[in-house]
Amino acid sequence: MATHYSDGDFTEATPTGADVRHMPFLNIGNQSNYMIERFIMQNIASKAVVPLGTAATADDGGNSDTGDTLYLINESPLDQGLAAVGQARYSRLWAPQWADITVYDGLSFPLPDFRGLIYPGISFAYDETKLRLAILLDPLIPESVSYWTAGTWTYTGPVSSTESAAVNFDDNSLTATAALQAVDPIVYNVSKVTNPAVDPSSPFWMDRLYRDTSLANETPTFDLSGLTPAGAFERETSSSNSFRKITITVTAGDLTAGTWTFTSQDGLVVATINYDDAAETILSKLQVVDTCFDSVTIDNSTNFEISLYYAKRQFSGAGNGYYVLNNQVVAAIDITGLSHNGSAIAKAEAAETGILERFTVYPSSARITKAAHKLQTGDLVYVSSVNFVVTRIDANTFDVALEDSNHQIALPQYQPIYYWYTRAKQVRSRFVFKFYIPGVTPGITTPADIPVPAVVDHDYALLEALANQTAEITIGATKPVIIFPGVYQVRLTNVSIFDLYDES
Repeated sequence: MATHYSDGDFTEATPTGADVRHMPFLNIGNQSNYMIERFIMQNIASKAVVPLGTAATADDGGNSDTGDTLYLINESPLDQGLAAVGQARYSRLWAPQWADITVYDGLSFPLPDFRGLIYPGISFAYDETKLRLAILLDPLIPESVSYWTAGTWTYTGPVSSTESAAVNFDDNSLTATAALQAVDPIVYNVSKVTNPAVDPSSPFWMDRLYRDTSLANETPTFDLSGLTPAGAFERETSSSNSFRKITITVTAGDLTAGTWTFTSQDGLVVATINYDDAAETILSKLQVVDTCFDSVTIDNSTNFEISLYYAKRQFSGAGNGYYVLNNQVVAAIDITGLSHNGSAIAKAEAAETGILERFTVYPSSARITKAAHKLQTGDLVYVSSVNFVVTRIDANTFDVALEDSNHQIALPQYQPIYYWYTRAKQVRSRFVFKFYIPGVTPGITTPADIPVPAVVDHDYALLEALANQTAEITIGATKPVIIFPGVYQVRLTNVSIFDLYDES
């Protein structure tokens, strides 16, 4: 008896024959977006509806040879050729989740002329010669600015190279002045270069004031290696009437008894000087009250005379023995308690030439905190008509090199300045094909869920994209269309913002 073979009753959908791989975008070099056509034999009575978007299983023939998960995107009508025996042949189309495809093309993209255009928060600078436009944003007010973050710098005076003083990055003016005066007495003031709302970690100004011109060639040394960020210093020297010479003179005689006084600028401290105190004693007493006193000399070769050399700082006038700083009373000398054997006693004052040295100790950069600043390393910021290079630290922090005359950031007057770009420039457009498979693409259940692209279709939208440094803008888009059963396509025409920049 002849042997009979049976393929079964095809109750389950059974793949028959070889799969057919379709690559609809092979002409543009894309092989990743493919479809698998799988032929099925099944008992008509047993056939059930399989929803589109269903992932392939082992019973369906498994997934592709690439390991991709395949999803059902279409099913053909039944071939009724075997209907007489209750069976039908049909095909199912499976595909993985398709990635976007980008195709480059050339497009003449004429940028609008923004001259005269008003947009809130954005201003422009236009170069008529080169037909270029720069975008300046309104001041980007920082949340904080710091010049130093840690460390100590060391000062060694020229008088005694073995004595050094250490100054912490956040020391105040009084602390820094006291430390430096301990090793270099002619340092009379250390000021912090601060702005409102800036923390104390700011650059230092150190002033040395002396009358001995031989000291001009003696330069103190600075060790700034212990600071973060790195620091530097510069020296400025000038010769000016930077001292006030105060004299107490007895004509044709000497002091015989009594005391005279020097009162501090706030009127709270008084130095009492005996008539016969030596010059060194007088200077010591005066410096306790006011460190501006530089030296004291006593001369009785002709008339008895005490000369007090007082660093006038920014004195703008004097009267009646009072010395004025920024229009405020600084100090008073009272000689009414003195007795003498001469014909007269008087006090006087006059300008005295001295040497002023100013050393500025400053960091290499300022650290600025501003949430979501959008700046990248190499970008420029605009500060008081000067461009500064940005070093990006993170999304909320960046550093700016300090190169202005005061070694500080003029707050809050800094603005991001973006690149020049030309009008009517030929740029490469990008045709971006986006694919959506309802039930498969995340967030897309029905065709109605396919998003409507945001298109830059007017000057303000383009300007906003440029100012915000949007990486890529969409200048055109098609509506969703079915390109294959179950597959929708949206074509975007994109332009890279960076292709619009022209720094030539």
